[in-house]
Amino acid sequence: KPKLGAAVSSTRQQFSNNYIYGPYGSNWYYDNSALLQGSWELDFFGKNRQTLQAAIGEAHAAAAQEQAARVLLASNVASAYVNLARLIAIQNVLQQTLEQREHMLKLVQDRVRAGLETTVQEKQALAEVPQIRLQLDQTGVLITQARNLLAALTGQGPQATATLAPQLAALPTMNLPDTLPASLIGRRADIVAARWQVEAALHGVKAARAAFYPDVNLTAFAGFSALGFSQWLTGGSQTLGVGPALTLPIFEGGALRAQLRGKSAQADAAIAQYNGTLVDAVHEVADAIAARQSIGQQIAQQQQALDAAQDALSLVDQRYKAGLSNYLTVLTVQSSVLKLQQAGVDLKAQALADDVALIRALGGGYSAPKMPEQAPAKSS
Repeated sequence: KPKLGAAVSSTRQQFSNNYIYGPYGSNWYYDNSALLQGSWELDFFGKNRQTLQAAIGEAHAAAAQEQAARVLLASNVASAYVNLARLIAIQNVLQQTLEQREHMLKLVQDRVRAGLETTVQEKQALAEVPQIRLQLDQTGVLITQARNLLAALTGQGPQATATLAPQLAALPTMNLPDTLPASLIGRRADIVAARWQVEAALHGVKAARAAFYPDVNLTAFAGFSALGFSQWLTGGSQTLGVGPALTLPIFEGGALRAQLRGKSAQADAAIAQYNGTLVDAVHEVADAIAARQSIGQQIAQQQQALDAAQDALSLVDQRYKAGLSNYLTVLTVQSSVLKLQQAGVDLKAQALADDVALIRALGGGYSAPKMPEQAPAKSS
């Protein structure tokens, strides 16, 4: 690799009688020089090339790690958004339940005044309303906290998300294909980063091996050199030179061997890290797929149970209004419907969260740059 530089110096010194003869010996003069200097290291053994490739690998690894952080942040934002939608859906269910309980309370009070119910049923109905209101207040606090979290994750103030109200029912879930190719895992930014770190470490090992061989340089200089200032920058003071330089690491064997061992250890650690990251990624994808498939089955079962409970509530309500059933039976069935509705909200939110986890496990849409053909299994 060529290098070019300039140097200007002015040194007052006493010359030796055995260095410069004649009238200059034993006298003091200014030794002045202004030189343009160049050198070119002939990389016969590839040390500089390997060092450059190691630096490129580290740069690619850093870029991939940055993308991995972006994917993680995006998945956290998506998860927080889904959680906010879940809380708002639960709030809607509670609000519907409150309206239903208030309507039922009025009906019970009318029946008590007509002598068709006792005050026991009225007390039961009165106790249900404040409980639902308490749950609504608690859910409202959680919604505010979820909005604040979203604002923080997106780098905004709380006012930016103060009115955000995503609807859980409007958020679509993914349809999983029958099979997912294993090559998708290779698009994960953390795997790409680990692989580039392996490449960088192996190039570092090669550079450490090349350091055992001599360095060959071509050097040249041109400029002005003179004793004193009067003729310093004149044509007669021009000077130039060119020649080779050979550097042999004769007494550096111990340090070079230690450096090579260190680079080899780094390569082994990078390979172990890559293998561990790959295994963790496979497990993460498998777990995400299994969870997503399971939640789909749970949603179908929950919907069947909810339909049955709503039919039962309709029948019980009709019997109660006809005087054929008591309020406690209505309250029990209503509670079952409420629990199933909330379970449905939680399952839909969990399905969306599992979708986010699967997308993150598969790389989150990260497009990796061209990689080496194959990640080595061990350093050489």
